[in-house]
Amino acid sequence: MDNTINLKSQYRHPKQARSKKTFNQLLDGAEAHLANGNVDDFTLSDIADDKGITVGSVYHFFPSKEALLLALADRVLERFAEMAETIDVEGVTCWQDIWRRTSAAARNQYVGDKPAMMLFFGPASSWQIRLTDAAGNKAIAAGLANSMRRVFDFSFADNLEELCLRGIVISDAFWRKSYEEFETITETYQDISCDASIAYLSRFIPEKLPLRPIIQEQAEGSRAAS
Repeated sequence: MDNTINLKSQYRHPKQARSKKTFNQLLDGAEAHLANGNVDDFTLSDIADDKGITVGSVYHFFPSKEALLLALADRVLERFAEMAETIDVEGVTCWQDIWRRTSAAARNQYVGDKPAMMLFFGPASSWQIRLTDAAGNKAIAAGLANSMRRVFDFSFADNLEELCLRGIVISDAFWRKSYEEFETITETYQDISCDASIAYLSRFIPEKLPLRPIIQEQAEGSRAAS
């Protein structure tokens, strides 16, 4: 966690299976309130009552409601990082395909997750969440870079993670604008965000890249078999 975040916003990470269950139940409770559009009115005591958990157990993990929302933001970012790392790359013909495929998956994940959009683009956002979002984006960028390297030869680019991070920042700016206008990420803004990110990345990455040798061999074997 970035140590510039106020310590009052820090939360205690669970270690035992039982603690992890309680921890995630509390996050689920906060997520439910956000899904109902309830940002300001619920308290830690409300979450405890909702889940049948003692208030003391809530404060054991979360010294404040802000800390609870920060933990929920971290959980959302972990899902995005895993998605970027495991995106299906079968059948892609260029690196832009992987970018668009990953971006579309991320957008779909956001659209189906109202609490996530509220946390990162809407009324539940805070400067602490923006800080953790920046750190989370680095993990997402690393996963995306790994997915791209699985198919294409990026040996020329030792800063691919940084390039992907910049592309994500560009996309986020358009997604945030879309949320401000429509409270969702529209298809139009999704297309704009992809075009803008790819246009920037194209300054550093050639339009066409060679496949990694093992991928090239597999492709040639498939053609020969057919």
